[in-house]
Amino acid sequence: MKHLLLKIGTRNFCIISLLSFLFLSQRNNIEAAVPVFEKDSLSISLLFNSPIENTSYTIYGHLGLRVQDAKNQSDYTYNYGVANFDAPNFITNFISGKADDYFVERTPTYTYLEGYFYSGCSIQELLLNLSKEEKEKILATLKQNIKKENARYRYNFLNNNCATRPLSILEKCIDGELVFPKNHDKKSIRKLIDDCNTKRPWLKLGTDLALGSAADKKVGIKGQTFLPVFLVDILKYCKIIDPKGKERRLVKKINFYPKRYFYKEIESTPYYLSPTPLLFSLLIILTLFFFLVLRISKKQASKYIKGSFILLLFLEIIVGAILCYLSFFSLHPLTYPNWNILLFNPLCAFIGIWILLFAKRDKIKKVFSLIFIGINVFYIILFYFFCIQESNIALFLFSLLGISTASFYIKTLQTRPNNE
Repeated sequence: MKHLLLKIGTRNFCIISLLSFLFLSQRNNIEAAVPVFEKDSLSISLLFNSPIENTSYTIYGHLGLRVQDAKNQSDYTYNYGVANFDAPNFITNFISGKADDYFVERTPTYTYLEGYFYSGCSIQELLLNLSKEEKEKILATLKQNIKKENARYRYNFLNNNCATRPLSILEKCIDGELVFPKNHDKKSIRKLIDDCNTKRPWLKLGTDLALGSAADKKVGIKGQTFLPVFLVDILKYCKIIDPKGKERRLVKKINFYPKRYFYKEIESTPYYLSPTPLLFSLLIILTLFFFLVLRISKKQASKYIKGSFILLLFLEIIVGAILCYLSFFSLHPLTYPNWNILLFNPLCAFIGIWILLFAKRDKIKKVFSLIFIGINVFYIILFYFFCIQESNIALFLFSLLGISTASFYIKTLQTRPNNE
């Protein structure tokens, strides 16, 4: 009996000890995320949270500008990634490149960190190596920015976002020049965006459709700072050169705060559900179907192939209208010129549907189909032989699908009684 009580007591002691250890560890993690104030009154740092895969707009990470003021016992993070999603016409304005409902928000650092920890992020803090005057200048700029009349700004994915705004403030407020590392490979903006998107092939297809040839121009290291996930690594190797030529490192210390909440990571889209294999399968299936139905019943073949051709043209109208709006009317950068409009030409597709439905002479339908085939062949030559713009293999397959459909439609016209 004595032995049994001793065994139970030992087990309870172990459990209590383990729980106490976990509680103290969690408390230490929270305290570590909000360090004690430094003695030099002001401390400026950049807080970078790791990408969040749950939504498409958070896969690039995020950047906040932290200011610790020991004199006033304050610790705030300035967040330039806040938007009023309930504002009137927010989505319309965003598509138009007129997203004026973004603003900077000052948040207690503890609250800011807790929010991103709860989202499943780890956080890097880059403590900046700045003089007292530079810190005071940055703080004064931030205080001006959070005033009601100054807080709002027009968001721009490339030039005006949560990464470029803090960087711009930093460059304006330092005494000297911010020098970026030189031994860095040039990359196209399309490639930089694709590097962040590793799990969403449909998002990549949408990006390749929307971005024009300007996105294929390779940019140097400064041009890669619009994405927080790349900016944070670039800044670690930056230097400040003052007017007298004295050099110092921009970052004097890096703090890392690991994840505190772990969630099931989003899974990559299965390969068989991604655009390329789906369009390839559709191309093979429809080509075989058209071939077989043409051999079995020419009357039925004409109806099925014509219907497929109209659906294809209708899809081109929808996609083409979006691309034309982004390219010719929106204020978004990198969407003009976009040579994908050659493939998704809404005017050509609209005329084609009218001809297929209402033209009485088969000769007119045949001429349109031949022109349609020529446009698709020209698209393939421009993109895959002259490389006028980087494309997606799924668009190549879509073009082949259009060629196949139009070719079979011409075949149905040839088998019908001559109607000119």
